[in-house]
Amino acid sequence: MKKIVILMLLCFSNLILYAQSITPAEREIIEIQNTREMGNQKLLSYLAHPNEKIRCRALVAIANIEDTTAIRNVMEKLSDENPDVRAMAIFALSYIGTDTVSKPLFDMLLKETDTDVQKSILNTLGFIGSPSILESLTEMKTNLLKRELRDELALCYGRYAQRGIRTERSVWQCFSLLEDTSANVQSKALYALWCLAPYEMIDVEIAKHDELLISLAHHPDPYVRMNLAMLLSRAHGMYRAAILDSLELYEFRTTNDWRVLVQIVKARAAQVTDDRNNFSRFANYIHHFQPYVQVTAVQNLAQIPSSVVIASGLADAVAKELTTMALDTTYSEMLRGEALVTLGKLFPYYFDNNDSLWLSIPSLAIQRKRMEAIGQNISQRHLDTLIAHLTDPNIKIAMAAWDYSRNFATFQALQALKYDSARAMTLFGAFCDKAEYTMKRGDIALTTIVADIAASPSTAWIFIQTPYRQRMITLFTNTYASLKNNPEAIEARQYILRALQYIGNESCVPMLQKEAQGDDPRIRGEALQTLRFITKKDTSFAILKTTAKQSSAIDWKLYNKLSSHPKVEVETSKGNFTIELNKQAAPITVLSFVQLVQKKFYNGLTFHRVVPCFVIQGGDPRGDGWGGPGYTLHTEIYPIQFDEGSCGMASAGKDTEGSQFFITQVPVPHLDGRYTQFGKVVSGMDVVNTIMVGDKILSARVIQ
Repeated sequence: MKKIVILMLLCFSNLILYAQSITPAEREIIEIQNTREMGNQKLLSYLAHPNEKIRCRALVAIANIEDTTAIRNVMEKLSDENPDVRAMAIFALSYIGTDTVSKPLFDMLLKETDTDVQKSILNTLGFIGSPSILESLTEMKTNLLKRELRDELALCYGRYAQRGIRTERSVWQCFSLLEDTSANVQSKALYALWCLAPYEMIDVEIAKHDELLISLAHHPDPYVRMNLAMLLSRAHGMYRAAILDSLELYEFRTTNDWRVLVQIVKARAAQVTDDRNNFSRFANYIHHFQPYVQVTAVQNLAQIPSSVVIASGLADAVAKELTTMALDTTYSEMLRGEALVTLGKLFPYYFDNNDSLWLSIPSLAIQRKRMEAIGQNISQRHLDTLIAHLTDPNIKIAMAAWDYSRNFATFQALQALKYDSARAMTLFGAFCDKAEYTMKRGDIALTTIVADIAASPSTAWIFIQTPYRQRMITLFTNTYASLKNNPEAIEARQYILRALQYIGNESCVPMLQKEAQGDDPRIRGEALQTLRFITKKDTSFAILKTTAKQSSAIDWKLYNKLSSHPKVEVETSKGNFTIELNKQAAPITVLSFVQLVQKKFYNGLTFHRVVPCFVIQGGDPRGDGWGGPGYTLHTEIYPIQFDEGSCGMASAGKDTEGSQFFITQVPVPHLDGRYTQFGKVVSGMDVVNTIMVGDKILSARVIQ
């Protein structure tokens, strides 16, 4: 009997541990956040709640809603007795504040005693701080700063640089931080210098600190070496060559870490552009044994001027090797596709005169890459091929044909083809016919691409000179009207509005005025900008007050059944990995992800995007980056950084998330604060780091 009682108690304690119910206050705050409105000021009232967790949750909601009218209320929480609340208030200011709050934050940095709060201040200053505050930061004595803050200070300089704000002092401070004994500080300082580059002052400092940088080339931490290689890819000057040689030699003799080698390949490609004598060293990576390194080499080869490749004396050998890669089915489709594109760009003679490259290929991925390869060079044969595929029965091939036909729809391309005005008129008439057929297919991705081509100023200018202008305007306005009730068509509608900005006329004004008073801020912004462009008038007329954007119902019953960190095991064609979900950071996203997993939505889908040493991305039912679950989610920003194995939601802009997710292979600070982070890989990163484009998700299941 005693054993039975003990067993019952254990089961009950596990229920408490795993099924953590949300409080009514937290639930209401999350629901308010999900409407993107302030809840008739109800949200502000929670800033005075006696529970610090509720105050923090309210501040997170304010940050996500981005309502600048709350700035005074948020500033008041900078003096909250709880450090977590102060840190979260500072985080909220990253989204609702301006550089005017940077002075009070800097003053607070000097007085604050809590390290986490100080880190939050440095993070926010990096995002919104003024140039004068950057000067104040660089004048601080680094050695007087807490050691725990130095990595965040380095990131702060990097975030300033990403906003285009850089100074000589920030460069000096980053080099000073390289002398720190912490690998994390050194890594972040090198990352910041990469953000600051290219900059002449960096090249000067590299010459002064070459011995220090060579010592870092032998650093045991791979992220230090990786970020050093990233810096060298953007630096110039004679000293970078010796540092890169030392780094490369160390990798070959020791770990051969693929993350470092990928960045070395990029640095070698940049160096070849400056010194063609180094091409042979770069070319060795084209047949490297590590798949990511090899793919990166082929991709970066396409960025090297053809004159440099020819001058190396290796052009024929490289072209033949790329041809073999493109045709040999034992290579991955990812590598074969990149080999095709590089052939098309650098070696058009080989590409055009090898009939095997033009014959029908069973692989859909390779067929799409062939369209990209054809679009790399202007010729009549290439144009005819692309036009023939604009109406291809396969949507994905038609998408690729449209995407790369844009290179031909320019004045420069028409000159290269020696088209007179009559032939140009015929060509754009054909484009118009194909566009009408394409829009009738009702595919959002195709619609977006066609609108994006028309939104190009050079293409739009040619259309305006033809009798097809009004026909295209009618086509776009009718297509726009058909998309208004589609929640996944926001991006397509935005691109149509941008196209009308360039080819539209006064006939579009009534529709644009109506859209400028709609309930979606993204559409309102595009419509207002297009109105300004067409009418040449101030469009700051009174905008009608809109109702809150409707959000889907939240399954709180399922939510409460989940532990605070539920796990999802993903089985792929390369092996398994496990994601630990973060309900605190992204409650709605986690709930949606779990629901999709339970419906077996992800089973059988592919990883359609892989950028070595950055991310792998999957979860698209279309497999081309344009698909989703039939609904969109709101972005959920939270103060956590994108480290190795972080799981984020792919998006086409704020509040456009759906089912597509990505996993970072390395720390990626420039994603911080921009994407929903809903979890982290806790086992199986070795599998993640072998995924190639086309690899499959065999199954996914929730494990508690």
